[in-house]
Amino acid sequence: MNYSRNFINIIVEDREKGDWRLTCYYGYPERSRRRMAWELLRELRDMSNLPWCVIGDFNDLLSQEDKKGRLPHPNWLCSGFRSAVNDCDLTDIHLEGYPFTWIKSGGTDHVIEERP
Repeated sequence: MNYSRNFINIIVEDREKGDWRLTCYYGYPERSRRRMAWELLRELRDMSNLPWCVIGDFNDLLSQEDKKGRLPHPNWLCSGFRSAVNDCDLTDIHLEGYPFTWIKSGGTDHVIEERP
């Protein structure tokens, strides 16, 4: 369909279930640009009426429970991202297994440890 630096939109042709849209998404990692990322999601929502699946790295959290560590994630970021997800009628798919996709190192040589 289309693409930019932050997303790739494709139409998946499925003879049995019908066509649907897949968006591979990368949200801005800078907190100062998160509102732009949320608006981009809303713009992507309006690009097609096909059933929609979004995968990728949102660089955001829906709630404090999605984070492990000492410092809480700013509430305005959680609520802003949650609003964008709700506005787009997206549903978070339940994760089985270890709940975190990455952690910062605890004094080891590895900065990011992959999820098992």
